[in-house]
Amino acid sequence: MNNNFSIEDNILIAGASGLIGSAVLRHFKLNRYKNLFHPTKNELNYLNKDQFFEYCVKNKIKHLIFAAGKVGGILDNKNNQTSYLFDNTELALNALKVSIEADLKIVVLFGSSCMYPIKSPQPYKEKDLLTGKIEKTSMGYAISKILLTQGANVINETGRHYPFFISVIPNSTYGPNDNFDDKTSHVLGALINKIYTAKVNNDPEISLFGTGKSLREFVYSDDVADAIFFLITNLKEKPKTAINIGTSEEISIKNLALEIAKIVGYNGKINFNINKLDGAPRKILDITQMKTLGWSPKVYLKDGLVNTIDWYVNNIR
Repeated sequence: MNNNFSIEDNILIAGASGLIGSAVLRHFKLNRYKNLFHPTKNELNYLNKDQFFEYCVKNKIKHLIFAAGKVGGILDNKNNQTSYLFDNTELALNALKVSIEADLKIVVLFGSSCMYPIKSPQPYKEKDLLTGKIEKTSMGYAISKILLTQGANVINETGRHYPFFISVIPNSTYGPNDNFDDKTSHVLGALINKIYTAKVNNDPEISLFGTGKSLREFVYSDDVADAIFFLITNLKEKPKTAINIGTSEEISIKNLALEIAKIVGYNGKINFNINKLDGAPRKILDITQMKTLGWSPKVYLKDGLVNTIDWYVNNIR
């Protein structure tokens, strides 16, 4: 157990209503942590640095899980590059500054697989970061995440009495509280929404973006939360780089769509619009570092899909 981390400590979970933040909140509650702070957007605006700092001081926050951010799928990223860049860069700087100024002890920050150079050998290894060009459709978002995670590395390496920053790079995350809007969500949430809607409407066929050949690795949100808890409670030294979190299991978008259709019971025809964006042809992370530390994912994709679809049907539809 990390000596700086106690079940009695006050912990702020930023973005607790979102996909990863809500999973972290569930995980900490299951482990009997009670002093958990998870303000809504109306209660605390993380873009307001002074308000963010004052909240931490007033509530004697000791640790921060910073899962707040502007996130979206390939189309929303491509069409709103500047807003993804500006909002997430401001959030990144506020998280780093407030963590130091409020004298926080352990701080978890989130990167993204889109930070990796598109032409790096796969699976992506942490050492590949900053070695080449990144994919254009998510450039704004990727730049802000590079600033956040590399900034944390710089601070960790100063050797000063600053927070213990842990930066993680979860691959495409899914689960309860995901975004299922087909215009702003990531691919898995959009597919669930589109295929389930087609089933309800008895549509004979649907059209999906791209060729369907792109390969993706998906990690269940509760696995991400479990990995974060593992790192917080086991790391003894400040990491020198961000740490990948994934499953080493990949699937084509076409096969993912077919699996979702099978689970929801949709028997119509699934077409692919090859004139639409595919994104990166492949995106899988090397999780050797996590496995060497002693952590491995627990939720297989099929089981995670069933859980996610159940949540979607009961909470969104």
